[in-house]
Amino acid sequence: MSSPVRLTLPALLTAAGAALAAWQMLPVLDLQPKAIILLIMIFLAVLMGSFFLLQKTLNKTSLSRRTISILAAVAIMGGFAIAFIFHLSFPQKELVLQTRTIQIRISDDTAGSGSRSLRFRSLNNRYRGIPFSDFTIAGDWQREGDDLVLDPVRGDESLTYNGKSGSKVALFFTPEATSAIVEIDWGDGRTETVQVSQLSQSQQSLMISHDYGPAAARLEKLNFLVNLYSIVVLLGSLIFFYLAWLVYLLKSRPRAFCWAFLLLSVATSVIRLVNVYHFPLGWDEGTYSRAAMQYGEKALSFQWAQIPEITYNHEHPALVKLTFAIPVILDARESFRQAGFSDWNNAELAKEDYTIFTGRLVSAVFSLLTVQVLTILINPIAGFFFMAHSLAEEFGAQARLEAMPMLFSFLSIWFFAKYLKIIRIVSKKKAAQTLILSAIFLGLTAASKLIYCVVAFAMAAVAISVWWKDRALWKRLLPAAMLFGVISLLTFFVFNPSMWVDPYNRIAMMFGFHENYQAQSSEIYPWWQPLVWVTRSVAHHPGIYQVKSPLGRAPELFFFSIDELIFILACIGFSSVWKRNKIYLFWFLFGLVFLFLWGTKWVQYACVLTVPLCIAAAYGAQNCMNFLQKKKSELRLD
Repeated sequence: MSSPVRLTLPALLTAAGAALAAWQMLPVLDLQPKAIILLIMIFLAVLMGSFFLLQKTLNKTSLSRRTISILAAVAIMGGFAIAFIFHLSFPQKELVLQTRTIQIRISDDTAGSGSRSLRFRSLNNRYRGIPFSDFTIAGDWQREGDDLVLDPVRGDESLTYNGKSGSKVALFFTPEATSAIVEIDWGDGRTETVQVSQLSQSQQSLMISHDYGPAAARLEKLNFLVNLYSIVVLLGSLIFFYLAWLVYLLKSRPRAFCWAFLLLSVATSVIRLVNVYHFPLGWDEGTYSRAAMQYGEKALSFQWAQIPEITYNHEHPALVKLTFAIPVILDARESFRQAGFSDWNNAELAKEDYTIFTGRLVSAVFSLLTVQVLTILINPIAGFFFMAHSLAEEFGAQARLEAMPMLFSFLSIWFFAKYLKIIRIVSKKKAAQTLILSAIFLGLTAASKLIYCVVAFAMAAVAISVWWKDRALWKRLLPAAMLFGVISLLTFFVFNPSMWVDPYNRIAMMFGFHENYQAQSSEIYPWWQPLVWVTRSVAHHPGIYQVKSPLGRAPELFFFSIDELIFILACIGFSSVWKRNKIYLFWFLFGLVFLFLWGTKWVQYACVLTVPLCIAAAYGAQNCMNFLQKKKSELRLD
């Protein structure tokens, strides 16, 4: 079977999942012409895009058919597992539910006495409250707020609903009626008559419910699985591409390296997951989670255009909080309960607490990716140190802003360093691709948290040093710098929707907040406080100038506490960094100077230095091993 034919089926499944996800997120319940056209366009775009990505990935990685089959199976099972463990699904639409006609007829109980009014509140089809616009109304009903009111009841009024329903439906009335009879035809051959006068005055509402039986319950579970399809396919696609490129990057490495990578990945996953579940609530986790909830609520109410207008927590860009909002949009705990599936794993948490929990998981994923990227692009020792560094451990398992920009800033500076190395020896196209990747990651860094853009100063310093050695390079470096700046700014703008509305004033608000906050809080810590953050583990941070963080007061929750050793090894390795890859030393020095100059000295700012410290410590560890081996050889000679 030819490659294009083999790729057609997975591309079709992915495109169908994307179209279904788009349909679930559209603010309409019926397939109107505009919605159909939009879904067809999304289907075709994703079909072509997934086909291209699959073909490029498989051609580049040259994976065997057996390996591809194994990775695909693992990806699908992983998608199912993640969806079920964390109760994820796109908002449910009643795609395969049965359409029923429910008729509500009102008659007057002439034997009754007292008020002769009736207030109808809503019909719930188990998935949503049905708007009054979906009813056929007969009689003298009056709209009062969110209710339909009959006053008086004459006996010739009715309501008819013709639409989808789940296994159970419920009608809600208020206790105002004391002499009305409600006759309900449930649309399955069964009718029910209720005398509203029997309602106790202490009740706030009367619920009349109906169960359509086992067949409807099975259809409801099928509807749940159909809705689940889109999230499983999209998660499975992400996992597949991630695994395929991981296998490609590792297949040419020595077996010892692959085992080290596997052990580091497993250990980091275990550590970060344990931390996610057991770390106490950190400062600002609630702030960022509430911002994510606002983004998610706008998406769930189909008010996408209003997301850029949100100014809550405007002092920071939006990308990390938008990423935290994804689990908010996919929060399907109620749907899982309705379908009769397990509701374990923090399913009982309130919305904000669950958002903090899932936000922590997002941070853990990016922290794991940073460990893996450092292991592959630098060496396993650097990956180990980042896994063990207490700042990386703390902010890699909390719903804070640090985990994503730590990864993006490193990728930006790594691709830039690679660009400077290959600028003379490879084609302009290849060098330009590397530069563009660096610029994109810098833009993502800025859209995550601006302080991490200090890496741009290190890039500029190294670029100037390269130009100083070879003045003829200015003809390539100058247009490259212009291209780099344009792409970085464009990426920052695209991934930071808070800039889409009145960008000038939004930037002024952002920098104005930080300037005012510095003036108000500059005396909390001394100017040299950043040295404490980078030389001491979180558990050993002194609480002299400010109350220690909740996690700093709980050192037993850390797996490691070796920041002191990492810093000492980094000092030993700085000389090697200068000789072999000075851009990381510039990163550390510019970051440290910035922390000295910046008015506020909060501990999270020191995360800017965590990656270059771990890289320098890896060089330092190698220097120590080389020194010991040399001494061992000398002792043998003696």
